[in-house]
Amino acid sequence: MRALVIAGLLFAAACGGKSGGETMDPCKDPCKDKPAVTHTCADVGANLAADLRAEAENPDDVSDRVPDAVADACQSSGWSQETIDCTATATTPEQGQACEAGMTEEQKSELMLAIEAAAEADIAETQGTDDEGME
Repeated sequence: MRALVIAGLLFAAACGGKSGGETMDPCKDPCKDKPAVTHTCADVGANLAADLRAEAENPDDVSDRVPDAVADACQSSGWSQETIDCTATATTPEQGQACEAGMTEEQKSELMLAIEAAAEADIAETQGTDDEGME
């Protein structure tokens, strides 16, 4: 019982609730008014690259350039903070698709072009390396 009381006090303190004699309404979400963690375009890039690698037949085929390319597309096309937060924390394809609802067609297109350009840069680099080895 003592552990439950301590846990409750810690939870209340972490969420900005009051302790020390004042009771909290058990039906009210104590974290509701606490500001949400905001993410960056770099977080989006890292998460999308991780998702692509998880879905790829060969994860090594996903370019190391993808996180930066996605972050650049996110920033240059002006994603909303809501879309950034959503995309940075999506853990399933369905969640990722739901996040796309907050994107314009231009933003979606720029994202796809950025991912394709990252892959093409890897291919060009690999071909350049292969050509040098043949001389």
